[in-house]
Amino acid sequence: MFISNDEISSCFSGCDYFRLGSNQEYVNSTGHRGDAIKFTVAASRKTTGNHPLYEQIEGGFRRFFEADSVLIVPTGFLAPLIAAQALKGVFSHVLIDSQAHPALWLAAREIGAEIVSFEHCNADNIRRIMETERSIRRLIVMTDGIFSIDGRIAPLKDYLQILPDTALILVDDAHGAGVLGESGQGTVEHFRLGRNRTVQTASLAKAFGAYGGLIIGAREIIDAIWSRSSAFAGTTPLPLPVVAACKRSLSIMRKHGSVLRKRLQENIAYVKKALVAGGLPIGLDPTPIFRIVPTSDQEARRLCQKLRRSGIKPPFIAYPGGPITGFFRFAISSEHSQSELDRLICPLLRA
Repeated sequence: MFISNDEISSCFSGCDYFRLGSNQEYVNSTGHRGDAIKFTVAASRKTTGNHPLYEQIEGGFRRFFEADSVLIVPTGFLAPLIAAQALKGVFSHVLIDSQAHPALWLAAREIGAEIVSFEHCNADNIRRIMETERSIRRLIVMTDGIFSIDGRIAPLKDYLQILPDTALILVDDAHGAGVLGESGQGTVEHFRLGRNRTVQTASLAKAFGAYGGLIIGAREIIDAIWSRSSAFAGTTPLPLPVVAACKRSLSIMRKHGSVLRKRLQENIAYVKKALVAGGLPIGLDPTPIFRIVPTSDQEARRLCQKLRRSGIKPPFIAYPGGPITGFFRFAISSEHSQSELDRLICPLLRA
């Protein structure tokens, strides 16, 4: 359901963690102006559609993520698939988290290698797989950075410590980029990892409040995408006004990101500590997401009623990778006030 600006304070769903997507100053600044001479380039970037604005925004994100190279793509969902097409034929095995996002499962099939799922966020299970799968020659691990269902952070550092030097991690950081890390670079920065063994994909429709996707990695991987990815070659890139919006969003994140992330982390800690102290098993990961799984339809209806009485739209959803009976997925933003957070906490503790 679409949430209007008037309903933001009662919204604890979605992924707009800094509310940039509804920030009026930002929205007013993203109109179609002279820096984007037309709405769409109407062609692939490999033919006549490589407008300078794309390279400008890629340069900005390259500096933001302190990476060798960045490629902007039409959606965050497509980013892992496009990256995977550039890596086809390189690996003998794909090890993928059992609860990985559907975008990663789609991308895994593009690698052209044997796919083996490992237990959710379990480095020891990866170790056991490597010990038993004797045919592994070179492997790539695919995982979300922050899992969109429950807010759990993948233990990327643990993975790299047990993986051979030839292994690579492709981390879909849709919910981590902009949120985690001292500079907002996501889970790679959160764990203080280098970029020589990681490929990071991101969504601009979450923390950045814009639209589109990013692939962040070594120059040779981005070059391989240009030469080998049919999804990249055959797709019309983002409309130019959307790229102009991404530029404005990136500017806001550069200037105000540290303040926004600090406020977000304070709100996350306030809510999660209160709920954990009240006996809810949600964990204390520094991520904006947590979930509550009702044990019955009756319990779900009862919690829906309590949330509504508190003025909150119940975010009860069914989503791939989550419990098939449905669950409540809550998302905290930097813009929620303490009184608004209390309106969420009270009905959950009384559930």
